[in-house]
Amino acid sequence: MGKPTGFLEYRRQEVAHRPVDERTGDYLEVDLPLPDETLVRQAARCMDCGIPFCHGTGCPLCNRIPEFNDLIYRGRWRSACEVLHATNNFPEITGRVCPAPCEASCTLKINDQPVLIRHIERQIVERGFEEGWVRPLRAAKRTGRRVAIVGSGPAGLAAAQQLARAGHSVTVFEKDPCAGGLLRYGIPDFKLDKRILDRRLDQLTAEGVRFQTGVVVGEDVSVRYLRKTFDAVCLAMGAGRKAARAMKAYLGIRDSDAVYVPERRGIEGKIGVIRYVREQKIPFFGICLGMQCAAIEFARNVCGMENANSSEFDADTPHPVICLMDEQRRVVSMGGTMRLGAQ
Repeated sequence: MGKPTGFLEYRRQEVAHRPVDERTGDYLEVDLPLPDETLVRQAARCMDCGIPFCHGTGCPLCNRIPEFNDLIYRGRWRSACEVLHATNNFPEITGRVCPAPCEASCTLKINDQPVLIRHIERQIVERGFEEGWVRPLRAAKRTGRRVAIVGSGPAGLAAAQQLARAGHSVTVFEKDPCAGGLLRYGIPDFKLDKRILDRRLDQLTAEGVRFQTGVVVGEDVSVRYLRKTFDAVCLAMGAGRKAARAMKAYLGIRDSDAVYVPERRGIEGKIGVIRYVREQKIPFFGICLGMQCAAIEFARNVCGMENANSSEFDADTPHPVICLMDEQRRVVSMGGTMRLGAQ
């Protein structure tokens, strides 16, 4: 923690906007960057929370928010940029369009204004681009494996970058004329300048990611071709109704070896996937990090997984440790069906 009394000394400084008469003449972004000294003071407002809810339950990416705030206060901008990219492939995008649940979860918000987390994130990464710290990272060794990614929205692009950096050959298929998905066609320029997106797409291309745009999987490219040509296929087609139909009709989940249901927020689509794969008798598994109470209730009462349990495993100890917290005991005493560690 850079300054223990920062939250007492500094008030939240809201971001300024371009003049109205200027921004009504174009479609460019509205927010203006804060001076560095102002941003440092805003970062100093971040407290040494015992439980940083911004990081643990607020941010879907689990961004290490207290860490990069402390680094900014200490003037270590490059280290802050590295910490930010450790959990977030595109902080310049989330720093502009994310609804900032981290700020809603900020402990300081209990009786004051929360830390200016989203804008701090945005200015960290912009400083990184200006200084040349954000650059293509090509894999040192190729694996020889090929991966197809269907969809070039934020999920598809993040998967493409991580897989390419792991040494795989990645091809992204996009039905629209240009890559970006929701980022390009669903968010107006005054919130996300498309030059910001293109800058990151150039980085992905330099890292070896190939984009095939204007290609509809199931029409222009067959499922048989994907299964024959690639070692793995990642479905990142978004949450629209057309995408849901395409996933079933085009890619034939019933022929899959297994389905992985990922962790974190949003259960509507997961319920549909779980029901479908159970009907098709396809093995599936999921991992949930945090929110164990809700996850286990969902697994048992909605999905019918009687053996759902919560455990914490420490790799350095020979025996697993079952997590039984007071809050979870209270849920049981109030009538919940959860039994942690039950088999």
